[in-house]
Amino acid sequence: RAYWVFRGNIPAVHPPSTGRATPVTNAASSLTRYSAAAATSVAARLQRIEDREAIEKLLIVYGQLLDEQDLAGYSKLFAANGVWEGGIGSATGPQEIFTMLETVLGRTAPDAYGSDYHLMSDIIIDVDGDTATSWSRWTWLVEGADGKPMPQRAGHYEDKLVRENGQWRFLHRLTVTELPTPAK
Repeated sequence: RAYWVFRGNIPAVHPPSTGRATPVTNAASSLTRYSAAAATSVAARLQRIEDREAIEKLLIVYGQLLDEQDLAGYSKLFAANGVWEGGIGSATGPQEIFTMLETVLGRTAPDAYGSDYHLMSDIIIDVDGDTATSWSRWTWLVEGADGKPMPQRAGHYEDKLVRENGQWRFLHRLTVTELPTPAK
């Protein structure tokens, strides 16, 4: 029979015929060190998973608040020095973002598009401690003349995010409209 001996993080198999034996205390000590390292790794991986879930929720809630035209809630998704940048301009900080959107959306009749909503997809998130980046697609669907959903615009977001007061916030959100394509 062979037996396992753990040295550092690498298990080694020794057949009994070699006569080599590793005292149980050394094996237990190595297993304890390995388990502590594994626990740290598991905790770090779990934190990254939880961070990714929180960021994905932030991206989805962003679209929901925009669809509901809850501009106060929407603007609070940005860090104190967060930047929104896109085809309608740019603004820095929650209050400026709120004011910019209030002005832009105020120019559009409330029922101009009927029922509408944003669809978020193809979300990629990279977390690095208290900062992260993300890339995602968006499609703005509106009610067509026949009452069926119709894509109005589509594009992607490029985000830099930061954990601020324990919550993930947008540090910089670039909104890129890809469809319809700009006139050439």
